[in-house]
Amino acid sequence: MTSTVVMEKVKDKEENYHLPQSAILVMEILRKEGPLTPKAIFKKTNFAPRTVRYALKTLLENGIVDKVPNLLDLRQNKYRLV
Repeated sequence: MTSTVVMEKVKDKEENYHLPQSAILVMEILRKEGPLTPKAIFKKTNFAPRTVRYALKTLLENGIVDKVPNLLDLRQNKYRLV
C-alpha cells in the first residue's frame, strides 16, 4: 500500500477522528517495514511501550491496521496496514 493511499484513507475519515502523531509515525513505519511486532515498533520509534500500544489501538479501531499471528512466536501478534 502506498503512502498516498494510506493518507487518502486517513483524509477520508479525518472528519470522524483525529490521529495522534504517534499513530501517524507508527503507520508510516508499518508502511515501510511491513508487519511488525509491538516490540519491534518500540525499537524503531523510541516511543514508550504505552505510547505504541495506544497508537496501535487507535489504528486498529479506525481500520487502518489489523493483527496477524506471528508464526515465529505465537505469543505475539504482528500488525500490518490494511
